[in-house]
Order: sequence, then structure tokens, then C-alpha cells
Amino acid sequence: MNKPPSTPDPKSALASLPAETLLHELQVHQIELEMQNETLRQSQRELEQSRDRYVDLYDFAPIGYLTLSDTGQIAEINLTGAALLGVERKQLLSRRFAQFIAAGDRDCWHSHFSAALKQGGKQSCELALIREDGGVFHAQMDCLHITTDGFTRMARIAFSDISKRKILEDELKESQQLLRNLAEKTALLREEERKRIAREVHDELGQILTALRMDVALLALRFGEGNTALLEKTQGMTVLLDQANGCVRNIVSNLRPAALDIGIIPALRWLCNEYAVHSGSSCVLHTNEEQVDLSEVRGVAVFRIVQELLTNAARHARASSVKITLAQLDDNLHIAVCDNGKGFDPALQEKSQSYGLLGIRERAIALGGQVEIVSAPEQGTAVTIVVPTKPQRSRT
Repeated sequence: MNKPPSTPDPKSALASLPAETLLHELQVHQIELEMQNETLRQSQRELEQSRDRYVDLYDFAPIGYLTLSDTGQIAEINLTGAALLGVERKQLLSRRFAQFIAAGDRDCWHSHFSAALKQGGKQSCELALIREDGGVFHAQMDCLHITTDGFTRMARIAFSDISKRKILEDELKESQQLLRNLAEKTALLREEERKRIAREVHDELGQILTALRMDVALLALRFGEGNTALLEKTQGMTVLLDQANGCVRNIVSNLRPAALDIGIIPALRWLCNEYAVHSGSSCVLHTNEEQVDLSEVRGVAVFRIVQELLTNAARHARASSVKITLAQLDDNLHIAVCDNGKGFDPALQEKSQSYGLLGIRERAIALGGQVEIVSAPEQGTAVTIVVPTKPQRSRT
């Protein structure tokens, strides 16, 4: 029976090598090990440098970074974040972050934090935070859901002090409100001036023209018999005086339509008739309301808004038909002005800074209302205005 070949013993193989060859092999292995050790040391130095850079970037970033457990406890925080909260970093670990949220914003924070853990993705909000010394600052919070070791949920948060920005925003809002108040006051003064001028033109100039017409008629009656030239002259003067009276009536109506004193619905009907007469296009008012209880100021403002929209429809849209719909829902007045004109792109119109549309928006905002514009090239325009029938109790 043949025996299987035996495996050579490495030790016996090495022992059979000459001493010089064995020494050479050992030296080669030593050099390889030293090279590998040097490579490992270099990798370690690079890792340490990379870690130091990361730590510097993390700790000295211009915004605060922190990591929260799913129970809202602080697991990590950088130096900037600790400085924003006014607490040493080591004293912040394991503390609940919610204790630094202002009482009025805690419900917002809890819903925001829950959404970040459940929905994933980036969640952003603005909150008021309280420092350890009691100081309050506004912060922009950006949360991102992460999962460690496959199942532990945590949230990484970047937050920054936006108090200066909030101050600037508040100042800008205050400035905008002051400008709106000024524009509203200017509009009121302009309407008062329109009313005064209309009254004076009607009472003074209208009476003078009426008196002149009576004098001309009396002149023709007394001295016109047998005087053909005088009769022709007085007839011509009468025609001119009638034209002047017509101009006065138009001026008075344009300055302050008498229908405004009756109510907004008669005023809009008058406006539709005037539009149809001067533009040659159809303009119809649809409403089931018999009367809308509006103050004079609000009635005039709504009238001017619709008047501007009709002017745009005739001048720019070249519409052949305009429909106005008016309805009162609860305490709000809804007015829709739709035309079949050439339309436009609202986005491009905003960039062009159309002062007509801007004025309409500002008038509506001054009344506590809003304006919605729907339009597209060659598809007409629909403008919806919603304004409260009564002044709002609080305005921002």
C-alpha cells in the first residue's frame, strides 16, 4: 500500500538554507515592515490632522451645531452653540434643549422637533431662545434627522442668532406700515380735495354758466326780434354754454360721482355705464346684493380699485367684454373683475413694477384686504379683491 507524499516542514526548509540567504530574507522582511509602519504612521498623522481640522471647523464655526437624542437631550454641541446659550459645553451635555426655548415658542419647537424625527429631511423654523443669564435672542433652527447604529434616532441641528435680522425686519415692516398709512392718508386727502373741487365746480361754475344761459336767452327775447344776426349769435352762445355745462357735469362726475353718495352698488353700476359709453365695450355688474354697508372711506377705496381695473381693461387689455361680480360673504366684500382682453404674465408684470396694479394692491392692503390676479397671454384677466366691510381691530 503506497503512502501519501508528506508535506515539507517550513522549519526544516529554513534550516537547510545557507546562513547568508536566511539573513538576507530577514533583512528584506524587516525593511518591508518598517515601510509599512511608516505608511501607517503617515496615515495616522493625516487622520489626526483631518480630525483637528474637523474639530476646529465644528467648534469655531460661525453658527451653533448640536446633536439631540430622540428625547431632546443634548448629546453634542460645539463651542459656538455653547457660547450662544451662555453655558460651558460640558455643563450642557444631557440637558434638555427645550429648557432654552422661550415659553411662547415651546409648542412650535415640539411640533418642529417631532416632524424632524418622523418625516426626515430638513425642517426649519424660527424660535426665541433664552440664554442661561435670561437674555433672549431669535434663532434660525435647521434640523436634520439621522439614525445611528441602525435604529437610534437623533437630530442634528444648526442654529444661528438672527436677532439683528429680526430687528431689521421689524423696522422694515414698521417703515412699510408707515408708508401705507401715509399713502392711505394721502388718498383720503385727495378724495376730500376731489369732493371739495367737485362741489365748488358744481355750485360756483355751474351756477355761473346757468346764469349766463338765462341772460343769453333773455337777451335774445328782448332784442332778437327783427335782428337776425343777434339771434344767430345768441343761439351759438347757447350751444356753447350747453357744451360747457356738459363738460362741468363730466368733470364733477369724474372727480366725485354722485352715485357714491347713494352706495357702492349704484356707484359701480354708474361706472359700468360710463365704461360702456366711452369704450364701446360691454360692461355688466352681477350681484344679488341690494345694499352693502360700507363706510364712505371704504366705499370710495373700492370704487377707485374697480375704476383702475376698468381703465386697465380699456387701455392695456383692449377687452371687448368686462364682467364685474360682487358678493358679501360674512364680513368680507368679494369683487371679481374679469375681462376677455389680451392678458399678461403676472410674474413679468410684477418685475416691470406696474404702478397701476401696485396701487390696487396697496389700496386693498390699506383696507385689510387682499388681491388675487389670474391672467395669461391671450386668455384674459381675472382680478379678485377681498376686503373687510368693517375696519379690522388690529393691523400689522
